[in-house]
Amino acid sequence: YTTLFRSPHGVVGGIGLGNGVQYAKNATTFMPSYVPTLFVVTQDIRATKDGQQVLVIDNAGSNAVLYSADAGAAFEEKKITSALPKQALARYGALVDAKTWFVTLGNWPEKKQSTASVHYQSARVFSMKTADGKVKRVSEKMMSRVLKNGTADGYSAAVAKTTDGGATWTTVFSAESNFYFNAIDCTSATHCVAVGEGFNQGAGAHIYQTTDGQTFT
Repeated sequence: YTTLFRSPHGVVGGIGLGNGVQYAKNATTFMPSYVPTLFVVTQDIRATKDGQQVLVIDNAGSNAVLYSADAGAAFEEKKITSALPKQALARYGALVDAKTWFVTLGNWPEKKQSTASVHYQSARVFSMKTADGKVKRVSEKMMSRVLKNGTADGYSAAVAKTTDGGATWTTVFSAESNFYFNAIDCTSATHCVAVGEGFNQGAGAHIYQTTDGQTFT
């Protein structure tokens, strides 16, 4: 949220049919944004400093993001078209500028399917709508999984990158081992850090960085 240009800009999101994303119409009112899909589940929202360019992840558990160039009033869908690990879904994003975006993707074993009322944000955290229409965040117990040869079937992690505003994509990191990606943040088009998690015999936390915008280690 920013108050640059004398008028407030801001976008909020959640689980909704027709109102999963809303933008600041003025200093006191949020209004539903136009989105090209009825059902939206918002995992992450990123914006440029002036609030004009907005990126929404994950568009109801798909390999697509929503992008707005008018401070969130209207969005268009941008599908991630590069090769990805199986079942890897878009999770978090980094909006460097209007053209350059990074998106982390991932999946975990025995993943439960999100529905209109329940959305899984990670292996053990989900949000759900209560009877009064409010959204509640719930944490489950850590999952147990027998590992085979040091890996767990079902884990995947990837980072996709676009330099033309979502027209084309490149997968700059891809793995099917023992973790999945969560958040990513970038200080420039070449310097980013992505974090992941896994419930396994190895390290639970995973931190990857790039200093060239292409290679994550």
